[in-house]
Amino acid sequence: MSGTEQRSFAQLIRDARGTRSKYAIAKATGVSHGNLFGMERGVRFPAESTLKALCDFYGLDFDDAAVAIAHDKLRRADRGR
Repeated sequence: MSGTEQRSFAQLIRDARGTRSKYAIAKATGVSHGNLFGMERGVRFPAESTLKALCDFYGLDFDDAAVAIAHDKLRRADRGR
């Protein structure tokens, strides 16, 4: 990413979902609607297998998504959460 601010994983997958419903994504990927909801809100992070399924479905680069998650976790730790 070329900007100074790293996009969060939540923003990354919200943008990738576009106008499709979380229910449709859940059905297509096998990831529960609840997990998708939590990930899009930034309160849950996917297991590696779930991340792979989402990246494959959305056409996202796995490494970019993993870096976004790592940054999110660091931001969370910096805030003391």
